[in-house]
Amino acid sequence: MLTINFYGSQQPLKMPADSDQTVEDLIIAAARVLEIGPVCRHLFGLRCPDGLWLAISKKLSSLSDNMSLLFRLRFKAHSLQRLRSLDPSAFEYLFNQVRADFHACEIPELIRHPEDGLGLVVTDILLYLLNNPTKKVENVDIKSFMPKELNGFANRLNVKKNVIHYIDTWRDKDAVFVRERYLSKVEERRCSYGTEEYVVQMDEAGKDYTIRLVIDPFHAEFPGLRYTYASQKKGAWVQLCRLEELVFVSTRFQDLTVELSRETGVPCYFKLQTTEQLVSFVGCLNGYYRLLRNWNFDLCQELSTPSLLYLRANKCHGPVGKLFSAKKLKEKGGGEVGVGLVRESTSDHEKYKLDIIIEPDKTPLTFTINREGGKVHLEDKKEDLYDSLKFLLRDLITKDILGVKLSRILPPSDYDYAELLLVCASRDKQVQNNILSGPRIISMDHLTATRQDIKRGHFSDLIRGKWDGLQDTEVAVKLPKFMNASEKESFLAATSKFVFVNCECIVHIFGVALNPLALVMEFFPLGDLSSYLQKIKSIEEVELVEAATYLARALWYLNQEGIQHSNIRCHNILVAEHTDQTFKVKLGDPGVVRYTEKDIHWIPREHHNQPDMAIKDITTDIWAFSTTLWQIFSKGKDPLPGADLGQVKKLYEAGCLLPRPDLCPIDLYKVMERCWSRDPQARRQPQAIMRDVNQILYQVFNSRKNHSYQTIYRASTSAAEDDEEEDNSNDLDDENGSITTQVTTLTLSDGTTTEFVVNEVPGSFVDDLISIGSNFYPMPMAYNDAYSESASPDAAGSTFAENLTSEKKLSELLLPPLAAQRLPEVPHIPSEPLQLYKSDITFDIKIGEGYYGVVYRGEMKDPSGRVETVAIKTLKAAGQIEDHMREINIMKKLDHKNVVRLCGLCEGDGEELYMIMEYLKEGSLRAYIIRCKDQIEDRNLLKFALDIAEVSQFYHVFYDRLFL
Repeated sequence: MLTINFYGSQQPLKMPADSDQTVEDLIIAAARVLEIGPVCRHLFGLRCPDGLWLAISKKLSSLSDNMSLLFRLRFKAHSLQRLRSLDPSAFEYLFNQVRADFHACEIPELIRHPEDGLGLVVTDILLYLLNNPTKKVENVDIKSFMPKELNGFANRLNVKKNVIHYIDTWRDKDAVFVRERYLSKVEERRCSYGTEEYVVQMDEAGKDYTIRLVIDPFHAEFPGLRYTYASQKKGAWVQLCRLEELVFVSTRFQDLTVELSRETGVPCYFKLQTTEQLVSFVGCLNGYYRLLRNWNFDLCQELSTPSLLYLRANKCHGPVGKLFSAKKLKEKGGGEVGVGLVRESTSDHEKYKLDIIIEPDKTPLTFTINREGGKVHLEDKKEDLYDSLKFLLRDLITKDILGVKLSRILPPSDYDYAELLLVCASRDKQVQNNILSGPRIISMDHLTATRQDIKRGHFSDLIRGKWDGLQDTEVAVKLPKFMNASEKESFLAATSKFVFVNCECIVHIFGVALNPLALVMEFFPLGDLSSYLQKIKSIEEVELVEAATYLARALWYLNQEGIQHSNIRCHNILVAEHTDQTFKVKLGDPGVVRYTEKDIHWIPREHHNQPDMAIKDITTDIWAFSTTLWQIFSKGKDPLPGADLGQVKKLYEAGCLLPRPDLCPIDLYKVMERCWSRDPQARRQPQAIMRDVNQILYQVFNSRKNHSYQTIYRASTSAAEDDEEEDNSNDLDDENGSITTQVTTLTLSDGTTTEFVVNEVPGSFVDDLISIGSNFYPMPMAYNDAYSESASPDAAGSTFAENLTSEKKLSELLLPPLAAQRLPEVPHIPSEPLQLYKSDITFDIKIGEGYYGVVYRGEMKDPSGRVETVAIKTLKAAGQIEDHMREINIMKKLDHKNVVRLCGLCEGDGEELYMIMEYLKEGSLRAYIIRCKDQIEDRNLLKFALDIAEVSQFYHVFYDRLFL
């Protein structure tokens, strides 16, 4: 049994260690016992006896038996007053926690300064007397209120005399006031209380240093992350960044390294000592980021928040409150009758609220949804139980259950700003002004160029020149061409924002020339990315992925600054550097934005009939980013050159997508698919895109950084690796875990293994997450010898491929819509495998991976309620539907004792296809023979051979009949 200990008078909570629940479920259970509400329960965590914190995604079944944990407030609220007003129970628990830590001498600043510590003793005694009016000061045992280290100071500092002095003054105060004064005294002393410190190794200029890394978002001088060198006892502190300035966190568990990406500055690399230390460190960063900056976003996708995944999968908001709900329904829902929003209750962990607009400009009508035993139901309809919110909402939309119209549900978004949830953030929004010198006005007299350096295009002329203002630095001078005054006005409006851009992934604009109007920018001799990729003779996947990370960061930066580019194309990206160590690219300025029918691939499908509307749509850049990635991994080519654009438009309208380029990692293509989502609100947001793409580079390709960790620290190998259940040619997923799996298994410092839930969610959200460690199948690459620096898409096309005019041929080049790839209805007859719903299957650990998909152990519940352990095979890669369907059709016809039985079929909400197979616990024959070679006799091997021969004969007869 697990024991959860509390501060104060609350008895410990006992939980079975074999539960399938997560640590977060345990935190919620503890919060309910203490009557801490849904908003502030996110401030709490479970601390181990060694001082490290459990990951909230950790499975309880992976914890040691008889483990004792401590329920603590881990994340400090911005102010005591706000915590008290939000949740009095959480405030009271913090008092009990601080009081216990003080008594245990765990606040060293108060022990080193006895006068401050004894001030807390006096306050504590006053609180005791207020709660016990019959008690007298003379009868109080002073030492029982004091830490042992301060016992000798009681008489010297006249503790009892001070209590007598204040008791009459505070007699009319309530206990809450005294508790707040107690906690305020700790704050006033500027103690390090609540900070977390980790001794790690940092990569700095190719060398590794041991540092003390401290997390404290409210430090007076260095808020956020700061460090000092461990070798220097009184070394100076250096601030890395504020916690809200983090962008994403990437992890590599095989060598215990972490990459931190900040809004400004190069990424930071750290190596931790144990897996437990790594998950504790990342968990602290992720928790603070959600409570400071963006409650809906996990910095590290490998250690995601289980409840957040569930909420997103069910289009449910957190406990945002009714004011936020009403505002979003008005702004994002347009006040349309029938639009609804689902949110967690702010007061009850087992309730949801459904707000629906029933009349324009009126307060939304609110319905309550209860959760009981894993099921949900409307508060007044207990008999109608649903497996999840998603299924309940589906019926509420399609059936007249509520008596009011419900047409659609607004999903949560990364752009949501719910002040109620940002408990650790200041309520006063501070405007941060960039201290930048404005762009210069540059005279053409200071620019020199030759006629041969002029490149003329459809939208602009580009001049390679030199600028006297930068010691004859080479620059690119772009002179835009306008068709009308409106284009010039739009260009100036966009340029007025773009000239202030300050991002290493975006071309820097030195200034503007006025006569004629021109932009003076960085010059890159390697030219634009499209031409460069067509000319270069050799390039690796990792280099293309690295280029994608730079583009993703540029997209994120512009989104943060509220700037829409509207012209993200491969030919509008410049190659800044290409060496053995890096492939750096920069996004160019948007220039003159003039959409034509040839831009159809870069424009969201909903704007194909009115392209100009795409300029005002913030998701246009997301869609264009994905298509530009397609270009990058297609070696700079444009999609479907020479195709009939009318046919292309029809296929896009039908939901077709560009297929995965041969050089594009499967994981990255899944990100691209999310950017191309039919639902604009479901499209991947820029910060999530940047996190996902960088995680692929950092973990799958082990980054390209030649920091010392790659040479000093090698991934350990254990004998357990010989006991694989399945013969896989690539074990990367088994070592690292996979973001698409339900459980990730990690090796701890003591050699044991533990499991972290990464994605235990129903239905549609499985495809939202990208897997890490996939196999890649590069094909021979073709190159175009022509080198062109043209900035016009018109310059490319005919040289890339033969003209495509046949609709049949064109449709073959586009992936069919996801809906068309789903499983057909399976007749409900005994001889056929069961047609199952996603709620009928439960995922457990990953047991293998093949070319087509990942295999999990899990459970299947049939219509009679019988539960059976099964193997669940998932389709891994888009574009393999036909092969997968062929396998299914064959398996449905097989019936032999030596052939694995097909138990059922299941389709997800998106592209997921599942084959539910008979589970054989011994695994593959090869793994079994290796594992049990000392016990296997010749007669066993002969029996195996006989079984194989029998099934071979069966297959021979089966295929003869199949093709006759």
